[in-house]
Amino acid sequence: MIDRQRKLRVSEIVEGNWLQPRIAITFDDGPHPVMTSRLLDELNRLDVKATFFLVGKRMRFHPDLVTRMILDGHEVGNHTYNHIRLPCLPTSEILATFARTDATMRMIIGGSSRLIRPPGGEYSPALSRRLAANGYVNVLWTCDPADYKRGRSATEITRLILRDINPGGVILLHSGLQTTIDSLAGTVAALRSRGYAFTTVTEMILSGGTTNQSDRNPVSLTRVDDIADEVGAVYGDATRSEDYSRKLRDYKLDFPGTTLQRLLNRTRATY
Repeated sequence: MIDRQRKLRVSEIVEGNWLQPRIAITFDDGPHPVMTSRLLDELNRLDVKATFFLVGKRMRFHPDLVTRMILDGHEVGNHTYNHIRLPCLPTSEILATFARTDATMRMIIGGSSRLIRPPGGEYSPALSRRLAANGYVNVLWTCDPADYKRGRSATEITRLILRDINPGGVILLHSGLQTTIDSLAGTVAALRSRGYAFTTVTEMILSGGTTNQSDRNPVSLTRVDDIADEVGAVYGDATRSEDYSRKLRDYKLDFPGTTLQRLLNRTRATY
């Protein structure tokens, strides 16, 4: 995994090559002490390789799960150390939170990942340049069924993925939710019936390259009611959250230059 990532020549990816029927499933916020093990069992049963964006402090408590991800053929990425949204951190601490997670990862699997994902998808162009200068690849997404949303069923998660998926798509899910695990069998079967193949983010980039989302005139299907940050409660720890629904409605961001990746959620290309 680490060796393959050395060949990456991009600083940011939203999606892979839309001319190839490859998709990458990604899971944020793990490892979870119970659900992540169940998730790995299900992915193994379905013969699907995924990319896990891990929180440093959670990795420390569950190194065995991180090791298993690698042994099972998945890849791991960096999701900061404490899962605090980057606009909430002083500039001097932003790179430090990724570096601390790198160090934790090296202790567990002997190497760190170039792939990162900012919590909530929030970052600024200036920050993106700094991260790229430090060798990181910022991995965003095109398809988010909001599996963390309270009351969301497995059937609904599958329906939203099938509605929004596109060739080269990157699916955002979370590794601490039973409903997400329950949705996988139906999701994977339906996507395979459409001719899609599953791959890790690194393999997606190396095998087919990337395309610019804006080149395809995507139609926004964002629903602001899905913006609530409820993931922290799953892990029993506090995250710093804000009313992102209001921010999206008002388009007033209190962190200059911030890009809300969730504006890309629920997008479908028009040809």
